[in-house]
Amino acid sequence: MTNSSYSQKLNGESGSTQIVRNNFQPGKNIPPVNNAGPVQYKNELNSRAVRHFNSIYNDVVDVKWYNEKEGLFAYFTQDSIKSRVSYDKKGRFLSTIREYDETRLPSRVRHLVKSTYYDFSIYKVIELNYFNQTIYYIKMEDKTSWKMARIADDEMTIVEEFAKA
Repeated sequence: MTNSSYSQKLNGESGSTQIVRNNFQPGKNIPPVNNAGPVQYKNELNSRAVRHFNSIYNDVVDVKWYNEKEGLFAYFTQDSIKSRVSYDKKGRFLSTIREYDETRLPSRVRHLVKSTYYDFSIYKVIELNYFNQTIYYIKMEDKTSWKMARIADDEMTIVEEFAKA
């Protein structure tokens, strides 16, 4: 893994490639979208969180709720997209994390990645929405390496690189 990152503007502005320090920590920056902790019944959860969830995701079935010390989490899969919606202990919406493949990636984001890494295959996209901002983590590989790109505010930064053995 490297501590350097490479940046590129999405909107096509001319400029040099920046090398910046990277403090990415996979276990902390992108929580996994999986089920951990005891399942909670809706009547044991914060009603504000459940009302908010139902107003946005009213057609989702098989939602699993978890009440953890950090807050409330709803896990579900919809249209083959794994999702986790997070709320604080008072039921206020915090974030949404969605995992999917390249086919569901917005075309402008896919274009940014593929125009630079055209020989790479995108095998996972992690979309993080919080505080009215969307950040994409793109996992990709070619014959010799794996990379993870972070795209936020129309800028792409490589946050992880690994050489294949």
